[in-house]
Amino acid sequence: MGVIGMSYEEVISKANGMSSDVEAYMGNLKVIYDKLEEARGMWKGVDNNAFTNQVIASKPKLVSIGQSIEEHATFLRKDASDRMRLQNDIAGQAKSKLGE
Repeated sequence: MGVIGMSYEEVISKANGMSSDVEAYMGNLKVIYDKLEEARGMWKGVDNNAFTNQVIASKPKLVSIGQSIEEHATFLRKDASDRMRLQNDIAGQAKSKLGE
């Protein structure tokens, strides 16, 4: 059986990728909702109102998803950095003890 692993640097890189994806996601949400507001002003009618109201009602949840993913990416980056620093500190202390 093989071992699955990832270095701390890889975790940080993946977390940075997640943040980039979240940035794109949030940008796309802005474009969608800007276009929706634009369409709302041009197209009046019961069907459009029902559609736009439904889509607008989902915006807070969609924004929350992006924020949650970004919070997770931030946690991954911080945790990997902290563990990498701790591992380096322990290795440094061990080397200095061996040198005594």
